[in-house]
Amino acid sequence: MSRRNRPEKREVIPDPRYNNELVSRLVNKLMYSGKKATAERIVYGAMDNLETKAKKPATKAAAKKPAKKPAKKPAAKKTAKS
Repeated sequence: MSRRNRPEKREVIPDPRYNNELVSRLVNKLMYSGKKATAERIVYGAMDNLETKAKKPATKAAAKKPAKKPAKKPAAKKTAKS
């Protein structure tokens, strides 16, 4: 077991296009084998599609929480007739 101190958390730099830390974290999570340009292309393409469909800025449309569905009522138990 290592006796060193725990490493400090690094600060995430905001995304250059949207200037948003959440978008930057999404790109970093999507990135595979250091392919950041490919991950950015995927995320930015998805954000562009979201902007055209929602007709709002992508960061505002993506941050909106979906409406909750009403809870289903439990089904009535069927009793066996003797």
